[in-house]
Amino acid sequence: MTTLENVDLMTAIITPFDDNDQINYDALERLTNHLLETGSRGFVIGGTTGETPTLSMMKRSNFTLALPKSLTVGYQ
Repeated sequence: MTTLENVDLMTAIITPFDDNDQINYDALERLTNHLLETGSRGFVIGGTTGETPTLSMMKRSNFTLALPKSLTVGYQ
């Protein structure tokens, strides 16, 4: 039986932007580590949070490559 104690949580993560509409990699690192520390066990990127269709292919690629590098709480 699945309970709240043993279910894995995957978070549909937002893409953080700075004031110049560039991906904010420092904010991404803080966010991913906060989510891992509070129970997330994985991330859905480019999902349903809304901003993905507005990103260029280069930004999507850079974000996808940067996310694993931003994890400092285990899970490397």
